[in-house]
Amino acid sequence: MPIDGFPNSLTPKLAAAGCRRPEQAAGNIGLLAFDAASRSSLETILPTLLAALGRLPDPDLALNNLERFAQKVIDRHFLLGLFATTRGFCTSHSRSSAAPSS
Repeated sequence: MPIDGFPNSLTPKLAAAGCRRPEQAAGNIGLLAFDAASRSSLETILPTLLAALGRLPDPDLALNNLERFAQKVIDRHFLLGLFATTRGFCTSHSRSSAAPSS
């Protein structure tokens, strides 16, 4: 774990965004931002991501599904870069992330 405590330092922000299991949510963030490049991209989109999570009925499920999607379907660097460079992408796609996965 880096000296600054990332991703555990995000636990209070994730709790404020409505996550009922903020420690687990921080773990999912850590899996998304697994290296310096992906962490840099994540830090760019973090305020938008937290705001989007706060508008969802189940932010824990949405973040879990996002991490699972990123891990299995697509290169995480690409995904976080897409979020960082596409205005509104995070907010317009946040609702589909909250849908239960099968």
